[in-house]
Amino acid sequence: MIGIVDFEKQKERKRSYNSKNVVCYYAHNGDKYPCGGYEGDGIKVGETVEVRVDRTHGTVSWLVDHVERATHTAGLLCDKSRKFLPYVEMYNYGDTI
Repeated sequence: MIGIVDFEKQKERKRSYNSKNVVCYYAHNGDKYPCGGYEGDGIKVGETVEVRVDRTHGTVSWLVDHVERATHTAGLLCDKSRKFLPYVEMYNYGDTI
């Protein structure tokens, strides 16, 4: 998964699943988390990913090789008290970035 995380709220948790502290795109299949729904077909080896965050409109966009692949609107992004950082979570043992 690649996206953003509210590290202060997430750091004591062992898993991101169901935490409501992350907004991510599943690289292996194109699923968007936490909203669900598939957009695009994920990310393949050799592709370059850019994550754009618009806190004013509460959106995250994932660009792959400079082309928008997926967009997600998340109300938690509009909460200015939260500080988000880049986030990557590996799916399979041995995965690398």
